[in-house]
Amino acid sequence: MNNTAAGTGGRPTPLPQPASTPEELRAALALLAPDALPTFDSERAVALQQARESVNSAPLRRFVGQWAVYVAIERHPERAARLRELETRAAECEDLDEVRSIVAEIGRILDAACAASEPGNRHTASAVPARSRTPDRTGPRASPYGTAGTPAAGPSARRIPGLAAGPRRTPAASPGR
Repeated sequence: MNNTAAGTGGRPTPLPQPASTPEELRAALALLAPDALPTFDSERAVALQQARESVNSAPLRRFVGQWAVYVAIERHPERAARLRELETRAAECEDLDEVRSIVAEIGRILDAACAASEPGNRHTASAVPARSRTPDRTGPRASPYGTAGTPAAGPSARRIPGLAAGPRRTPAASPGR
């Protein structure tokens, strides 16, 4: 699907980054990656349930942040294709130096997407120093992609070895509940 508008010099211009709200992100996904909508909807329901149970907005903030980064990547078809290629290579590679190189490039792609998805930084990835951002507050350089699966399925369908902060944590039940 064509997810870009006509640009100057024959080069397509990516669609603008939507506001980081579930509604805006879902509308962008409908254009950019409609196959990811079922995953988006199910993860949204889980995040809402977790937020209600814990009386905390952190699950919703994490959900919106992860999907904003996913949309920021998908807005650039070359970047999205390169990320999928690198993920495949990282999963199959056995040479530690090559894996480090691959992971470094994946990190640069994610840094650019995080910068583009943050309010106030919609136009440039260099507005925020690369190491000052953590898209998911569960750990430094945490991957916005969550658990393992197929690359096209959405943010929590992928895990990049060496980048992911581990499985999502669910709030511990209180002894009184």
